[in-house]
Amino acid sequence: MKVPSKKKSDWNDVFIILPTLNEEKGLKLVAEDLKKMNFPAKNVIVIDGGSTDGTLKVAEKKGFHIIKQEGKGKGNGFRTFLKKWKIKDRGIYVMLDADYTYDPLEVEKFVSEMKKGYDVVSGVRKHRISGIRSLVHLLGNAGLSIIGSLLFFRINPDICTGYWGFRGSALKKMSISAGGFDLEANLWTETCRNGLKHSAIKVNYRERVGESKLRAAEGITIARKFFKERFKRRYYKHL
Repeated sequence: MKVPSKKKSDWNDVFIILPTLNEEKGLKLVAEDLKKMNFPAKNVIVIDGGSTDGTLKVAEKKGFHIIKQEGKGKGNGFRTFLKKWKIKDRGIYVMLDADYTYDPLEVEKFVSEMKKGYDVVSGVRKHRISGIRSLVHLLGNAGLSIIGSLLFFRINPDICTGYWGFRGSALKKMSISAGGFDLEANLWTETCRNGLKHSAIKVNYRERVGESKLRAAEGITIARKFFKERFKRRYYKHL
């Protein structure tokens, strides 16, 4: 992908959120791409879940902000971010995994989409099937996205994606209760509950750098999150 031709000042109101847990190798590659984009290091926020490798050293060396999350799991990391970081209404926040599965150069696509008026933007992955494991993940993701779309009467072809963008004003409206890999499901339920304007855009997806932490059993947790949030005793005025 062509590197966006921008000055550092062009990214002033854009912030990148990187959840990490032992992502030393992947974070180095992400950092290299961000440097190519002239993205300011002060606008990169690493939310670390207790890395024991060199992840934090990489983040410190690059000048990224580091937030040590409270509790375990990706959801708790995001909740810690919302608690400790001052969200700007007019800011744009893009979250992607630090394992280099997602292309940092595509952050510009999310920014452009939100400048069109969308509150929340999520990436739709093009999966590559390289074996039984990847096929199972593809089918599982498809099934969960169907469930989440049907329950909330809004279509999202890839709810479990790790690439999300938010307007600051939209983030402030979200009430996140997820603790682990049910975070993305929770982001979707809150998008729907608050009647936020959503767009799904195509993004590149590749094999992760490092060991995967997602297990098949997490699919059950994600499905439960959809049903729990949908049938809570609160009025979904936008459904």
